[in-house]
Amino acid sequence: MLAVDLCCGCGGWTAGLIEEGWSVVAFDITKPKTFPPGALFVQQDVCTISGVAWRDRVDLVVASPPCTEFTQCWNFARHRTPAPAEAMVLVRHCARIAREAGALFVMENVAGARKWFEPEFGKPSWHVGPYYFWGDSPVLFPQGKFRKGIWNTGRDRTGARRWIRDNRAATYVRDPAIRAKIPIEIARAVGAQYQHRSRL
Repeated sequence: MLAVDLCCGCGGWTAGLIEEGWSVVAFDITKPKTFPPGALFVQQDVCTISGVAWRDRVDLVVASPPCTEFTQCWNFARHRTPAPAEAMVLVRHCARIAREAGALFVMENVAGARKWFEPEFGKPSWHVGPYYFWGDSPVLFPQGKFRKGIWNTGRDRTGARRWIRDNRAATYVRDPAIRAKIPIEIARAVGAQYQHRSRL
């Protein structure tokens, strides 16, 4: 079973799919510091990829386009103006590649992306915690508490935010690629179910 991981980042999707027996080719414009062993990583702009050559060869396409321009964090961070319309270009290319390949498709992003995704892709097919998914929907959802590691909820006596780093209250992760990494439980659940569906 062959899967393509677009905008793969640190390889969250890839790691889970490999554990479920998939072969994975992963693409990103930036080379990660570390990547799951056993996968083929290709440093390439997703916008330049054609899925036509993969038709009848690829069973599953997963994609996690950057959520930076869609995140609801912009309700609080005002250091620049987000550009979600520009970010949609990459999102559309991910969907195009999956259509061209004729494969099962799962695209992940954040709750703030719904405003921009729904006019073109409809409502999310499912979500687990802060992870929202469009495309083909699996039957069973993984269990667990999933967070993207953005917020630090620790506060001092005055109510001011504290940067505690030695407990669960300190969830802020500076590296956006690590923040966006798909949890292994979600990736494995999708890999197991889609392996079965692609054989039907």
